[in-house]
Amino acid sequence: MTSEQELLTKWRSLPQDKQEEVLYFVEFLGLKNSANKIPLGERLQQIRTRIVASGKHLLGTSK
Repeated sequence: MTSEQELLTKWRSLPQDKQEEVLYFVEFLGLKNSANKIPLGERLQQIRTRIVASGKHLLGTSK
């Protein structure tokens, strides 16, 4: 089994919230190693957009 197959098998066995954590971590590693880093403000806006789209509440807001 290749490393890619092993990773995918382990990832599939995780609950969805943990799968999302893995994806965020992989994105973090990719950005950390990227020569063309996205400016912080733009990255924060992307994160905010993703949180809002997921239906989760932002800090300081209530429903």
